Formats: sequence, structure tokens, C-alpha cells
Amino acid sequence: MSDAYAAVFQGSPIQPAVGNQITFDLKKLTVAGNTLKLVGKLPAGLKYNATTGLLSGTITAAPGTYPLSVQIYQGKTLLRTVSLPITVLAFPGSLIGNYEALLEDSGSVPVGVCQISITNADQWTASLLCKGASKRTAKGSFILDQGAPIAPITAVFPAASGAGAITVQISVNGGTPTFNGTFNGGSVLGFHLASGSALPSSTSNYSLVLDQGVRDGITVPAGLGWMKGSVNTLGVGTFTGMLGDGMDSSLSIHLTATGQAIVWAQPYANKNSYFAGLVTLGNLGLPAFTGTRPADRAWWSKAADAKSLSYPNGFPGMALTLGTSKWITPSTATALGASLGWRNNRTASVSIDGAGLSNRDPQTSSPPLPTEFSLDDQFNLATSAPVSPAPIAWSGKASSTNGAVSGTLTLPGGAAPVSAVLVQDDPWAAITGCGLIKVPVSGIKGSFKTAAFVFHQ
Repeated sequence: MSDAYAAVFQGSPIQPAVGNQITFDLKKLTVAGNTLKLVGKLPAGLKYNATTGLLSGTITAAPGTYPLSVQIYQGKTLLRTVSLPITVLAFPGSLIGNYEALLEDSGSVPVGVCQISITNADQWTASLLCKGASKRTAKGSFILDQGAPIAPITAVFPAASGAGAITVQISVNGGTPTFNGTFNGGSVLGFHLASGSALPSSTSNYSLVLDQGVRDGITVPAGLGWMKGSVNTLGVGTFTGMLGDGMDSSLSIHLTATGQAIVWAQPYANKNSYFAGLVTLGNLGLPAFTGTRPADRAWWSKAADAKSLSYPNGFPGMALTLGTSKWITPSTATALGASLGWRNNRTASVSIDGAGLSNRDPQTSSPPLPTEFSLDDQFNLATSAPVSPAPIAWSGKASSTNGAVSGTLTLPGGAAPVSAVLVQDDPWAAITGCGLIKVPVSGIKGSFKTAAFVFHQ
């Protein structure tokens, strides 16, 4: 190999991949005054400029070897011929697929989620959901990095009603489960969606709990949000339930290559209100993840909305802890109680707190609030403490199918619906269920605050 050839091609044959952009100065093969002629068929996407001697373009050809040569002339005399085979490598298959990314502002608060699909060698499509706006979409092309399965993508999402344009810049790496980037407002944390052996082998019933910590229930909801649903063999989770303010919500999530999922929900009329974050989905029978997972995090924010039946003034954004639990359906009420570690496989304590309610001793309400429930053979939950004086009226039931709990407390201010999910997984320790009570308040018909409703062993 001549020194000139080595200078042009860095000492090795040209072996770009589909999607690479290349530029080579073939005039480095000769000296001033000579002319060049390229012989053979170029791979699609490349062009040769005989005036400048530049061979350039973005390769779109099929993989394979393209036998080219360069003839060097002095006048009409052929001085020599340089073989120039171009071997086009396949586009890295590890890049083809679907991705999700969490957008966080400069304070590390989640404010949006971007979904990206790389559909072929240089094409991508994307959608964006973010605080204050409805769904937006974008599409475009990219140029594959040289020598690595990396796709640099700049996605520009146009301005929407009430929200400015957003530009998301990421570099998707086909060789790693996560990637990073930026947007005009903060940082981007991205994930490959799970595939192959990183997917569950069977569908599992699954529950989520949204815990904002101890709150008064008066200005900020005290109720714990909950969702019940399932995660299927494609890694898709679908859930329905309530946020901690009693707002009905649904959620669709996708398992990532790290065994986590990005969550995003905007169930409120005001799009500045939302729930977002990142959660690890445990106990799905997945292979152990050997890398370092990004830390779980979540955020919940509600803007003022005069039409809202709970907390119409809204409340400041706050961090949440996301809890998860797989649900294994028990065949009997005794088996259900045993799976939760309840006393005698039937009896559980309950804590009620917030929105002016508390069942901690000494109780001030009369009749008192229940402190204990027992499960009968039909999965009905009956109050079993306190015994004297008898607690306020209650009716409720647990579902063996998905662990949901529903019931009603008859408070002095009216009927108070109760909803929760039971949790079986070990990390919950003595806590065996979480949810909320909709406590009626005066004002607009149907108005309420929320209190926490928590089962214990």
C-alpha cells in the first residue's frame, strides 16, 4: 500500500456501514497536473466529483463489496491504477427498535417523556408528551457515527398551544441500555425498550403505589395513589387506578432494558398537572441486570382548576416514591390472608390519617373509626376492632383476582368511598395495602379531600 493510499484511507480499506457519511479526497493519490478517473459502480448514496476529486455522501446501498478502481493519468497516458474496493457493512441491527426518554428540568424534576423509533438505516420518528401541552410528533433522518452503533438525533417538536417549541438532542447507542441527551430546558435520560430475553416469559398481575409521604390532607392530599393492572410478555404494562387526590387515572408503560419503566400521565383537564417518573419493575422473573440502573424518581404536580372536586387550588409539585408489587391470585380467602402475612391468615390492622381523620388512640371521633378488619370466606372485609364502642358503619370487599380493595365508610359528613390495592411482595414488609378515603367536604356537591388508608400485618 502506497503512502498516498494510506494517507487517504488511514491505512485500511474503506469499510463504512450503511448510514455512514464519508468524504475522501482521492487527489491525495496523485500529484498536481495529473487527472483521475473512477472506474466501477459506486454504492448508492455516494458521488464522485471529478473536478474536486472528492468521493462523498451518505451510504444507502445494500451491504456488500463494490469493486472500484482509480485510474491516474498524465495527459492521456495512464500512469497507474489503484484498486479501491469499498466494502459496505450492514447497518447495526442493535439500533433498530424503540426507545423512551425522560425529560428533566435543571432541577432534576421530570417534565416530559419522548418516545423514539428507529425504523431503518437512517430514519426515525418520535412523539413528545410534556408539561403544559398535548402530544406532539416529529420525524427525520440521521447520519450514523463512524465505527460505532451510535445514532445522533435532533428532534424538533413545533410549538403547541401554551407551549414553545422543544428541541431534543440525543445520541442513541445500540451497544448500551441507556443514553443521555439534552433539550432546551434540561437533560434527557433515555432507555432501550426491552426485547428478547429481557422480556417476561408470562403475563403478571401487578400493582403500583404512589406515596407522597405524610401530608395533612387539607391543603395537600394525604391519600396514597394506587394502580392495578398487568405486565405482559411484550413488556407492556397497562394500569388503572387513582392518584392520591382521588383523580381517576390510567397508565401505559413499557419495560426497558434496565428492568425499569418511564411513567407519564396527564389525567387532568389542565395539562400543567401531571404525574411522571421512573420505576423499577421487580419480581417479573427477568434475568439479573448487571449494569448500574439510574435511580428511580417520580414527581406529581397539580395546577389550580376551579372545576376540580378535590383540591381545586392545586398544590406545589412534590416528589413521590413509587412502590410496586406483583399479585399472585390466591384460591381462597385464607390463602389471600396468608400471602399477606395477616394474623390468623384473616385479620389486618388499618391506619387512617389525613383530611381531619385519624384512628390513632385516643380517638376523638364518635363513633370511632375502625382499626382492624377481618376477611370472610367470600372476601368481604368486616370491622373487628374497636369492639366497644362499635366503629362507624363500613362495608367493603377485597378482590382475589387483582388485590383491589373497595368499600365505604359512613362518616358524619356522608358516605366516604375507600379504594386501595393489596401488596404481596417482600419489600413492603409489614405494610400489606395502600390507598385512600374520599372524605366529603362542604361546598360544591361531590367535593372531597383525601385521607391515607393503609393495611398492616
